[in-house]
Amino acid sequence: DKLPVAGLLLFTMVSGFMSLKEFVDSRFSNPEEMARFKSVQWVLGYVLGMGIGPVYASIFDSKADGYLSRGLPNFLAVFLMVVQILHVTFVMSPCMTVTLDLMDEGEENLKRLYN
Repeated sequence: DKLPVAGLLLFTMVSGFMSLKEFVDSRFSNPEEMARFKSVQWVLGYVLGMGIGPVYASIFDSKADGYLSRGLPNFLAVFLMVVQILHVTFVMSPCMTVTLDLMDEGEENLKRLYN
């Protein structure tokens, strides 16, 4: 079957995104803020999990005959990961660029002030 291989390829393509996200998160905060940020992420993950669990249970069919109907939750997960990647790339990236430029400008101003 080509469909299981396609699903594996889709998951492989989006699997490295979270490590890139972690790098960007760490770039914007010091260790104390990072600890609070991680705590908020855990709480949000817990709240989202309360909504995602029933959705997964409603679309999962263990008695399905075909791979497509059995793999529907996986394809939904890949679709949502792609939406997340597009959101970060096209919505958040311009904001991050401006923020990084402001941070770099502030750093240069501090260097000039104290040197």
